[in-house]
This record gives sequence, structure tokens and C-alpha cells, in this order.
Amino acid sequence: MRHLSRSQIFKDYERAFSEAMNLPLNIRGHHSWSPPHHGKEDHDSFASILARFNKARAACLRAQTAASREPDSTTRTVTWFAGLSESAVPVYVGDHILGFLETGEVMLKNPTKKHFASITRQLRAWGYKADWKQLERAYFRSGMNFIDYLSRVRVEKSKTLLLNPNSRISEAAFASGFQSMTNFNRAFRRIVGRSPTQFRKLLPKLRRSGRNGQKHRLNFR
Repeated sequence: MRHLSRSQIFKDYERAFSEAMNLPLNIRGHHSWSPPHHGKEDHDSFASILARFNKARAACLRAQTAASREPDSTTRTVTWFAGLSESAVPVYVGDHILGFLETGEVMLKNPTKKHFASITRQLRAWGYKADWKQLERAYFRSGMNFIDYLSRVRVEKSKTLLLNPNSRISEAAFASGFQSMTNFNRAFRRIVGRSPTQFRKLLPKLRRSGRNGQKHRLNFR
């Protein structure tokens, strides 16, 4: 499992998944457990802040255990403290489960003031003290509703279409499911970090960089 976690194919898959979904992805052995936020350096995430509290951290580990305990070892999603969810997908070698792909530490329902108040009450009852404003900001960043998910899927499809130099940006937008260029441009910039036009201008440079890197590797051999 260590070899697999360090392999290029998993690193490429992890990067693609994280860029498309904005969620962490981890791979672990059958009887090992991941740290909060799946080992990613994101100290400001809601899950990472909660993990500073022992009882909340224990709830996370119990959720990971429950997510990988399904008798028929199918994909499973469980919800733990504060409404955060964990999903586990079994990785097989033949009929043997080698380990699990894990993602999560995200709320599947929209955050609310009422729910956040109940979380803080529980933490205070446990005797914990925190920067409640920081925790609140992180809490309201943790929800991913269907609209956010759908936007990410459509933007990733548009990026593939933009690889074709003969395709206009508007054609890529509408073929990906966007109903207006305004919504497309806004979603694209928010998810990719640059406009569709800027993204397309960078493509020749990226292709040249890839070819040069390939020549360098060939010469090195």
C-alpha cells in the first residue's frame, strides 16, 4: 500500500480528483487510519480545527472505522460529529481488500446558524475553548451543495473542450451545460483561478513545456 500511495498513477489521480472536487483524497491500508483532513496541510479547515479536540478527533476515527466496516465492502458514506461526512471505497487485489480510497470531511447539507450553535454548545460542554469566529468561518466553508458540485463537473468538461483550438469559448461553455457566458466565466475563474481566455492562452506554453521535458528525459537516458 505504501508503494501504491507513492506511485505516479495515484499522485495523478489524487491531483485530478482534488482539482475537480476541491476535496482531499487519501489511500490507506485496511487496518491503518488517516489523520484529520486525510493528512493534507490545511490547518484552517473545519475538520482540522475540530481535530484539535480529542473527542471530536475520536469521532472522526470512529467514522473512518464505520465507513470501512460494511460486510460486503461496498462504497460507504458515514456522517460524524458536526455533520461532517467520510466516504470509503475499497481497493481490491483479486478478491482481497488491500485498503481504501478515502475522501470527505465535508458537509453534504448546507451549513446553518442553528447547527453551528449546537456544535459550539457541545464543544463548550466538553470544556473546550476555541477561536469561535475562526471556527464559524471554517464551518461555513465546509458545505458543498449540488450546485457547487455541478459547476465543477461542467468546468472540468469545458477545460477538455477548450483543448480544441477550433472550438470557440462560447461553444465550450454551452456544450458543458452553462446557460450563459456570465455564469460560465464566473464559475471558471472561481474554480480554475483564471479566465477561460487566460486558460486557453496558456495551453501552447504548456504543450511546449511538455515537449521540452520529454526531449530532456530522452537525452538524459
